[in-house]
Amino acid sequence: MNLEEAYEILGLKPGASREEVKKKYYELVRRKHPDAGGSSEEFAKINEAYMVIMKSWDQPVDSFFGDLKIPDEFIRDSSVEETVNKIFDTLGFEHEIVFVCPVCGKRWTDKSPIKVDEPVEEICRDCVKKLLFSG
Repeated sequence: MNLEEAYEILGLKPGASREEVKKKYYELVRRKHPDAGGSSEEFAKINEAYMVIMKSWDQPVDSFFGDLKIPDEFIRDSSVEETVNKIFDTLGFEHEIVFVCPVCGKRWTDKSPIKVDEPVEEICRDCVKKLLFSG
């Protein structure tokens, strides 16, 4: 599926904003989910279209960091997250932020270049899925 087809499946014009894409995707997921009477094939196309659009916005690791010269061993066989963590460790970004989900109370940590003393509230992925499919 190409990018134009993806926008067409979601019923959007190419160049729609992230918010427009997300809003339309969630709307279609609620209406077209197989548990809501939609077909599995149509639901799969909607998900594929959303992923195609979202991936088109992702930047490769080397362009993500701009002019910062990253040694090849940091990038080779690494995900973006692993690369970011390696760079943060190398540059001294050793702080960890504690996140807590206000819905279920789940806690997790992530590396940060800044020190944050209090836990940051952020809804975890599991709760986002529950909220998405409960309505």
